[in-house]
Amino acid sequence: MYIFRDITNGFTYHGYIKYYSESEHVREIVLVDVDVYSYDDSTFLYNSPKIFISKPIGEKLLIELPNQNTIENGEENSKHTRESETIQPQP
Repeated sequence: MYIFRDITNGFTYHGYIKYYSESEHVREIVLVDVDVYSYDDSTFLYNSPKIFISKPIGEKLLIELPNQNTIENGEENSKHTRESETIQPQP
């Protein structure tokens, strides 16, 4: 389970990465089995089988990665995350 925080649009997505694409101008991610929350207060909004997220290069999208130990032990849980990573534009 990955956590994506879209601060610009006010959403937090909990889901699994199905596809990822990056071009010179845009990054695109398709998530599956997604729970969507309000970024401000973490209120659950809805669940979707699939969501497409597209961001221009340079716009921040915070990604929390699962702790590798929990994945290896088959105990993947969104409570076990590494420090948030911000996707930064490539030079």
